[in-house]
Amino acid sequence: MIDIEDLQNGFRIGEWRVRPRLGTMARQADVEYPSRNALRVLLILASKEGRFVGRSELVDAVWDSPALGNVPLNRCMHELSTVFDDPSYVRNVPGRGYRVGQPVILEPEDHTETGRRRSGGTVALVAGAIAVLLSAAAWLLLT
Repeated sequence: MIDIEDLQNGFRIGEWRVRPRLGTMARQADVEYPSRNALRVLLILASKEGRFVGRSELVDAVWDSPALGNVPLNRCMHELSTVFDDPSYVRNVPGRGYRVGQPVILEPEDHTETGRRRSGGTVALVAGAIAVLLSAAAWLLLT
């Protein structure tokens, strides 16, 4: 099992990158914004790494009131199947429950991109400072 807190930081499921903290699911240029509850259902399923999760377990974990029945869960499952548009991502076996059918790989937010942008900005800043110094040196030599 994968800890749900670790999944909150980002993960891949098949071709999709899921960022629960941002509320997004992305595949190439496609970015989807599923409902909070659909993401919670996906987090629970992903944490089980392919093991079946019963309907009642999902309802109890996501909604405060089990009296709501299966309607909200059905909506979430429909939403996820629409986003994935591939039945191999979330599978339903009547009597057993739901499970993910693709590998789940932890992939926390990539802070190196931000670091690269910062270092790129630093390089530009240093290059600009050198240009100013060279201009000042040339001006001093000419006067």
